[in-house]
Amino acid sequence: IQGNVFAGNIATGWGGGAGFNDSEGEIRGNLFQDNSALEGGGFAISSGRVEAIENEVRGNVATTTDEEYRGAGSGGGGVWIDGKAVLRANLITNNTSAYNGGGVISFQGTGDLEGNTISDNLSQEDGGGLYFNYASSRIEGNTISGNEAWDDAGGLRSYVGRLDIVDNLFEGN
Repeated sequence: IQGNVFAGNIATGWGGGAGFNDSEGEIRGNLFQDNSALEGGGFAISSGRVEAIENEVRGNVATTTDEEYRGAGSGGGGVWIDGKAVLRANLITNNTSAYNGGGVISFQGTGDLEGNTISDNLSQEDGGGLYFNYASSRIEGNTISGNEAWDDAGGLRSYVGRLDIVDNLFEGN
């Protein structure tokens, strides 16, 4: 999937702009803007193996307000991951989650986050920029700045799992 605009879409489940379930492939150079969903306002990845590269994910909303859908893995204003994913060189900004993970949430997910800019996202609970729940990921070379959480961890929140965190800039969260 390349060069598309996903804007102003609404989902009552997951994946406001797009949802990838048991999928393999690449999402490159797309714009996900002003979408909303219960989980993954911009887009959601569930199972399979997806690489998201050089996308712009901005102004999306995850509307879940508690553990109504995926328990403590609920949220993901910009991106929601429950599978194998690589996020590389994306701009994830100005997204909001009414629960966890303003920018990105990984719930039982695995994969890498490399060279992304994750900025100015809001979580009304935990993990303004990033939230990991029972996840295993390598987080390398990202800029995570200006994010806000109304409860715990403006930049990054991890609850059970394994994270390798290398050479990132966490600033002003």
